[in-house]
Amino acid sequence: LHLYLTGDPLQSTNVALCVIGAGLFFLSRRWFVLALAVTVVSWVWIAMGIAPPAPIAHFGFMMMAAIVVAVLAFFLRRRNLIRVETLRLEAQARAAELERAIEVAHRTEQSLYETQTRYRNVVEQLPAVTFLDALDDNATTLYISPQIETMTGYPPEEWTSDAHLWEKILHPDDRTRVLEDTHEHNTTHAPFDLEYRLLARDGHVVWVHDKAVVVRDAQGSALYSQGFLIDITERKLAEERVRRREAILEAVSFAAAAFLRAPQWEQYMDAVLARLAQAARMSRA
Repeated sequence: LHLYLTGDPLQSTNVALCVIGAGLFFLSRRWFVLALAVTVVSWVWIAMGIAPPAPIAHFGFMMMAAIVVAVLAFFLRRRNLIRVETLRLEAQARAAELERAIEVAHRTEQSLYETQTRYRNVVEQLPAVTFLDALDDNATTLYISPQIETMTGYPPEEWTSDAHLWEKILHPDDRTRVLEDTHEHNTTHAPFDLEYRLLARDGHVVWVHDKAVVVRDAQGSALYSQGFLIDITERKLAEERVRRREAILEAVSFAAAAFLRAPQWEQYMDAVLARLAQAARMSRA
């Protein structure tokens, strides 16, 4: 110990480095203060007991300087460690928050997928064709349910890939009025409700009842047209059979009345046959 009190700069520097090292080694403030206090008290007690005044003054200055540096080193290191720990905790919190957000997004996406699947299953089991059309000049098909293939012979892929398919298969006698009503629906956004004919892939006529409304967003802006098609061919054929039967009955009644009133029934033969031919949708030829 006497070597450290001789005033030798090298030995005094070693002591100072030991004190500074205490500031860098201890992370706990309590242990740092305890180590520093033990060091200072021990050296002061030793120095006063065995050293002359001059070396004590020299060594005391070195010790005070070392204590100041040790305190500064301790607090700087502690502050940096606290900052690093704070950043680490913030990073962990953000990572945990991100994981929760990802989990919520995943659950939301899964729930949305399940809802869409249930909705699609319900829609595709309905005895009707559901569709979404763009509000453009061609009423471009955005989505159409698979039942359309059974109804017309054209699969949904053709409807969504060919923007003019619907217009192409409109019955020529219905084309003008259907396109006019469609244009009014797309421009004024009024409800669409119309019965018309389509030509299936194999050429047979399909009567449909088409109803659609315009769907809007939260701000009231029009998004697309949503509706459904119902095959009413059987109903139309039944109505046509009833009309023919009524026309035939009316023609027979006309013939009976004409024959009963006429003195010579031959003069009414042409009129009766014409009425019967019109009722049965046949030509005399």
